[in-house]
Amino acid sequence: MFGSFVRGAYAYQGKYLLNATFRRDASSKFAPANRWANSGSIGAGWIVSDEQFLESVKAINFFKLKASYGTVTNSNGVADNLYQPGITNATTAIFGDNVYTAISSAYEPDPNLKFEVIRGFDVGFETRLLDNRLSFDFTRYNRTTDRILTVVPRLATANNADVALYTNLGKISNKGIELNLGWNDKVFSNFRYSIGANFSYNKNKVEAIGDKFDFQITGNAGVNRTTTGQSIGYFYGYTQVGVYQSTADLAKMPSFANSLPGDIAYKDINGDGVITAADRSQIGSPFPDYNYGANVSLEYKGFEIEVQGQGSAGHKIYTERRTATFAVLNYESMRLNAWTAAGTSNVEPILDNTRGNNFLMSTYYLEPGDFFRIRLLQLGYNFDKGLISRAGMQNARLYLSAQNLKTWSKVTGYSPEPLIGSILGGGADNGAYPVPAIYSVGINLTF
Repeated sequence: MFGSFVRGAYAYQGKYLLNATFRRDASSKFAPANRWANSGSIGAGWIVSDEQFLESVKAINFFKLKASYGTVTNSNGVADNLYQPGITNATTAIFGDNVYTAISSAYEPDPNLKFEVIRGFDVGFETRLLDNRLSFDFTRYNRTTDRILTVVPRLATANNADVALYTNLGKISNKGIELNLGWNDKVFSNFRYSIGANFSYNKNKVEAIGDKFDFQITGNAGVNRTTTGQSIGYFYGYTQVGVYQSTADLAKMPSFANSLPGDIAYKDINGDGVITAADRSQIGSPFPDYNYGANVSLEYKGFEIEVQGQGSAGHKIYTERRTATFAVLNYESMRLNAWTAAGTSNVEPILDNTRGNNFLMSTYYLEPGDFFRIRLLQLGYNFDKGLISRAGMQNARLYLSAQNLKTWSKVTGYSPEPLIGSILGGGADNGAYPVPAIYSVGINLTF
């Protein structure tokens, strides 16, 4: 990988701002004809508060409009030299006294493989009001990832093994807003406080998969699906509408041919009167639509208190750990309410691991991933400088700190933040390790 860039900035009268960058990268992952790629950006700003027509507005201390557009190239996500044929060991054969190992194609090469391209446009403003006590920043963005470096599974034929094609495929967009709000003030002569909040919204959409053909990409054994027009890696399955209470329910409700009382009842999406694989649909996304945070800081004489919180909302968590059937004991506590007879439960199905229909991917296994967590609570005390100077110190601070102190969520697992190991198959909780709470005490000394 080789890269070089140039950057320039210009300001006229201190209020008309312009900056630009140009970058040229090369990667040996691609064929010589596609080895180089150009990218760059341009941004402009206007400090409106420096104009004469706003000088009389005393409440506005600073107001800036800003906009930018740029492109970035990416070569991560694929191995080296995939534009050339590759081989791998295949089956063996015996000729006389010798055993020979055959070879086959490791993948299908794409000689036109090239850089992935991310294009982005941002527009927004920054403002400071009321003697710089109130701050407010707003940004609206639109980012598109094109020529995505991805792998396409190819079906095996009679003469060839199942091989993969690494190529540039599809387009994904991310659109949203980002907000930051802050207030700080001083009360009397020795008490200062500040309050801040941030919020972001993101809409992810697969604009296209391929230029000349369209298909579906699955993840986590089909639990996640990526298709044109939907969020990347969304959950795909059935929608639970209850539990079959009796044979009378089975007679009047759509069901599988082998459904029994106590099984999960699913929604008949296509309205054909029976439950089949065609009744699966988009049932949630593992990626949050909303992220937010807040912080509060208080200072009184030498004492300090700081609190930080963070959370997200608008996504689902797949409780994959509950689909395990290795033993018929040690169920999670919600299974205490499992169906045993008509009228006992309309949510929890029967405790019977032989009922395969109850282990199909459905909304039954999804939980809201919304949460809010106190990330930091810290108490501190700064010793009087006149006192500590006698000991040759410039500053001395004692503090108590608690991280991840408390989390509010509706998840039944250890953590509302399961690892996203794969973008195409994320959001599964297989017993995610809990985020530990950390308590510490310390002292900072400056001599």
